[in-house]
Amino acid sequence: MTGYLVEIPFSYPNLSVRENFSVYYKLRQLKKPNLKTVLLKN
Repeated sequence: MTGYLVEIPFSYPNLSVRENFSVYYKLRQLKKPNLKTVLLKN
């Protein structure tokens, strides 16, 4: 089994929360189309 331990949360300090989430969503290749909408409700 392989994995990794994150010591520092993934984020880019110059991006907003929405922008960071979009980057994470794309990098993780998440497939649920409405996930971003549900999690980032105003």
